[in-house]
Amino acid sequence: INAMNMIDGINLLCASYLIIIFIILASSGVSQIILILLIIGIIGFLFLNYTDKCFLGDNGSIYLSYLAAYFIIKSYKYEYIFFADELFILMMIPGIDMARVSFVRLLHKKSPFNGDRNHIHHIFRDRYGKNKSIFLLLIIFFLPFVLNTYLENSILIIITSVIIYFITIYVLRKSNSN
Repeated sequence: INAMNMIDGINLLCASYLIIIFIILASSGVSQIILILLIIGIIGFLFLNYTDKCFLGDNGSIYLSYLAAYFIIKSYKYEYIFFADELFILMMIPGIDMARVSFVRLLHKKSPFNGDRNHIHHIFRDRYGKNKSIFLLLIIFFLPFVLNTYLENSILIIITSVIIYFITIYVLRKSNSN
């Protein structure tokens, strides 16, 4: 829930990510009617969010991520998604970004609860602009999940995804500083 709140720093990202998670959950058989209604509502919200007329804010991102967590737990309980590592892989990049940002803040003797522009979405937005950033970030967020469909070794997927994440941060930071 906190990681989802932290990726809400750029329009369209949190809601788009949640739509894809809800589509994955609905396609696996979890509460399909409720999830389809949520997806339709979020798509309507995205049009307003794109034009800067409406924002999720803390309450919206926390509420929607709570719903995502509820349906993820429900899917695990009723074995629609079969393994805990699949759930971790689905949500790992926002969690890793949250952990990295908090660690960097602590290293610089700052409160991990104060905002800054060190999140992956800020780095991408500075480099590519808003619209291209959303597309690229969604690819990075779901790369581990896609790899999971082709590879059977979850540890390899997690390690590969973490390496790709940190290399991406490093390369973008280097290119932005030049």
